[in-house]
Amino acid sequence: MSLKKGASVQPFEEFNLEWIEVADLRVDHDYQRPLNNASIRKIAEHFDPLKFGTLAVSERDEVYFVVDGQQRFHAIKMRFGPRSLLPCIVYRELETKDEAAQFIGLNDSTSVAAIDKFKARCAAGDPVACDIRKIIRNRGLNIARSPSDGHIACVAQCERIYLGGNKQHGKINPAALGETLSNLLAIWGPEKTAFNGNIVTGLGWVVLRYRMQLDQDRLVDKIKAKWPNATDLLHDARKIQSVEGRSVFVHVADQIIKRYNVGIRTKNLQLQFEFPEEKAPLKWSS
Repeated sequence: MSLKKGASVQPFEEFNLEWIEVADLRVDHDYQRPLNNASIRKIAEHFDPLKFGTLAVSERDEVYFVVDGQQRFHAIKMRFGPRSLLPCIVYRELETKDEAAQFIGLNDSTSVAAIDKFKARCAAGDPVACDIRKIIRNRGLNIARSPSDGHIACVAQCERIYLGGNKQHGKINPAALGETLSNLLAIWGPEKTAFNGNIVTGLGWVVLRYRMQLDQDRLVDKIKAKWPNATDLLHDARKIQSVEGRSVFVHVADQIIKRYNVGIRTKNLQLQFEFPEEKAPLKWSS
């Protein structure tokens, strides 16, 4: 864009800089990540106004919601109390989904955990995140920050399977994710290790590559017979990885394919396919 000398431009018409009392600010936990108490204490103890910056705030229904700066907000509340004034960039006429989308944009960095970004994407109405959440919930599972029985934390790995193993080609495969999770439940139930990221990814790759060839009942029976507990499969994969290198999930897939092919004389699964994360194709021995 070119401007004539003396021209005036106002690129930030949709928000204002205002000073708002701590007591008037709220947090919407539908998209905000959990508090980091250690970080809050550190900010409070080493407060430096020159490094504080501004909070991003949305005025919705006459209530101010902190979109970005939740830890700093709580640190000021801890050190100076609820009557303190904070510098805020205030946005108006945003809905919750808009605030969630803004949270994602302002925190598009590795400092925000994948589970927190996923939660915010769901609140923002992201169709991929919402569909993945639906697939998980339809199988009686829940999404959580930490793995526990009946709870999944590896949302990034689930999304990788949902997207057909490649975020770039734009082809989604929700059925592959659904079958992967259903198979894991059939094998080990809701036990937390069954939904370890390496196991989800390893079995997911097998389902993605061989879905039309797989006998699902045979797959479940073979895995269950060889590895009564999910930790057994994970242990074997990590043991091989310590010797041969490569990703643990690659060896999870390797072991599953080898076990599936035991006893099949014809029409066994081809013993080679390439993982996008790997530089070379994985070749299985018969």
